[in-house]
Order: sequence, then C-alpha cells, then structure tokens
Amino acid sequence: MTKTARPARAGQSDCLDTSKLQLYGAQGLSLVLIAMVIGSFPNGEANAQAVSPATLCLPPEEPFVPATDEDFRAYADMVSGDFERYFTELTTYFSCMDSTRQAVFDRARVVSQDHQTFWQRAKALGVAEKAALMVDPAAKDAE
Repeated sequence: MTKTARPARAGQSDCLDTSKLQLYGAQGLSLVLIAMVIGSFPNGEANAQAVSPATLCLPPEEPFVPATDEDFRAYADMVSGDFERYFTELTTYFSCMDSTRQAVFDRARVVSQDHQTFWQRAKALGVAEKAALMVDPAAKDAE
C-alpha cells in the first residue's frame, strides 16, 4: 500500500453558511467545496456566534484504519494522529450543531411572532377566512 496524502482538514471550519450558496448557485457550491478541500475558510475555526439558521455543520472525516497487519504497523502513527484529529474536530462539529440549533430556535420565535401578527392583521382587515384556506375545519370550530 502506498502512502497517499489526505487533504489537510486542520483549521477547516465545520460550519458552512449556506446563504452564500443561494447567491452563487451551482458555481458557488463548487467553489465552496473546493475551499473545504483545501481548508481555506477565513478565520479557520468555526465561530459559534456567527452561525445562522442557514449554517450547515459538516461532520469530520472518519479515520481510515488499515486492514492488514503490515499496513497497520507501517501507518500506526498516522492513524493515531488521524484519530486525534477526528475527536478534536468532532468537538467543533458538536459546537456548530448546538449553535445552529439555538439560531434556528431563535429564528422560529421571530417567525412565530410574525405568524401571530399576520393573523391579527388578517382579522383586523376582515380577510382571516380568505387566509385560512389551509386551516383544519375543526380548528375553525374551536374559535
């Protein structure tokens, strides 16, 4: 088995703001994926305060463990380092997921307020029945 260098992931952010993909379409996706492979995200570490509901958390690449004893002996030091990298990046990944979850909950609170305001305005303008096309009939009876 020949030694094949894996793309370095050290310093790579595990959070990706997907709103940038919408701006640039498929070409933007290609550029983001290339940036991920070469680890060229600005700031290096994932910034928990900068995540948004549009953030995508990427799990770390799992370590490769050689199947044969000969390869295991030859690459034990590399595999050990790869496991250390994996667990370090896993912590960053979990942090990204926690931060993204909080950002989504915060955004859901705002959207819920907007929803309440919408129905108040619809009732005030006399268009609540028109706006309620998708409402369950049982819910109308409860009013």
